[in-house]
Amino acid sequence: MKIMVVQPAYPRTQPEVWQAIQFIYAALDTLSPGIDLVILPECANAPGIEDKDEVMAMIGQTTPELLYKARIAARRTHATIATSILSCKPDGLHNHTLIIDGGGQIAADCEKAHLTLYERNNWNVTTPYLHGEHQPVFFEVAGVRCACVTCFDIYFPEYFSRLGASHVELILHPSYQRGELSERIRTICAARALDSGACLVHASYSMGDGSLTGGHSLAAAADGTILHDI
Repeated sequence: MKIMVVQPAYPRTQPEVWQAIQFIYAALDTLSPGIDLVILPECANAPGIEDKDEVMAMIGQTTPELLYKARIAARRTHATIATSILSCKPDGLHNHTLIIDGGGQIAADCEKAHLTLYERNNWNVTTPYLHGEHQPVFFEVAGVRCACVTCFDIYFPEYFSRLGASHVELILHPSYQRGELSERIRTICAARALDSGACLVHASYSMGDGSLTGGHSLAAAADGTILHDI
């Protein structure tokens, strides 16, 4: 399986927010056939924004175009595209990843299970996990059984053991983790691959050359070996 990870620079200003979004758009617009799976980083429709009102305004502007471009790219190349977004649903804001298959259809909707305090208290994000209703979602890419976890989910090893017991082979991990030590990201990703017995692909944002935190989109083998790290 050929996997492509999209890693924009993490935006710190409003112009940089739009640069990050345009970077993602360009990656989708120029996607070439031959890639089986594309993974976008967490909150691809509102990167780097912390204020809830600004988040709501941004996702209203960017979500339709992002999903349109993802669907067009999927149909053109027959790739599966994991599109991590924030969405406003009737019961509140959700942090989830839409798995868009090679026909441009939504094959799975993977909710973030474990929310940070900021998401719960500042953004009022909700998830079925809070109400005891969450069940992991599984889907196939090129015949490989996959699951998707998001950012903070990676800190809960028992969740990965559950995925392993369900015979998952590949775990997608769209993420922010901009304040986490880069070496800890590498170590945790390797550990979660071991916990689940599955390969793991981590997609995040670059924090810039020389940064000791964040970044490090990577692929880890089921034995914990880091295969690729960017």
